[in-house]
Amino acid sequence: MTIAYAVEQLDTVTISATSVIDGMDMMSPFVWTEGNLYRIMVRGVPHPLGPSDPTGIIARGESCDGLAFTMDPGLAITPGPGAEDMGGCEDPTVLVAGDEYLVYYTGVNAARTQGCMILAAGPDLTALVKEDLVLKAPPGEGNIKEATLAQTAAGDWRLFYEYAAKDASRIGVAGGPTPKGPWTV
Repeated sequence: MTIAYAVEQLDTVTISATSVIDGMDMMSPFVWTEGNLYRIMVRGVPHPLGPSDPTGIIARGESCDGLAFTMDPGLAITPGPGAEDMGGCEDPTVLVAGDEYLVYYTGVNAARTQGCMILAAGPDLTALVKEDLVLKAPPGEGNIKEATLAQTAAGDWRLFYEYAAKDASRIGVAGGPTPKGPWTV
């Protein structure tokens, strides 16, 4: 069986020039729709990245067409004050659960040697609070990142993620009763 993907059209995606992350490298966009709006959370990385710069900060914005995003004046998630993400915040994944936004993201430690999965939540994207260190790699493994959430037919939840082991990227999965966990690997 052959699967082929064809690019049908290339469009330019822009963010507002006054954004906090304007001029930074942008990575790991997460875009979803709410009503008639497209919302985005995206990682900004200083360019060039200096030795004391965070590996990422996370900004938020919205668009009517999914191409030109007006970014909020503040940042959604920044490093610290906890040690788990003092080195940077990366790879946002958003789930709207009832009247709450759940944002799973990768926290990078200050030494930039380990990434872990962290949950921030709030009633809107301007009021996110870091709630939980969700998953941290055991010795010999590393960089738990890039969450994907899915609800099962039975109503419980799965948290899929990438991690490193034996010199390769792997896919992990944790299960929990709600989209906030608690998660069991």
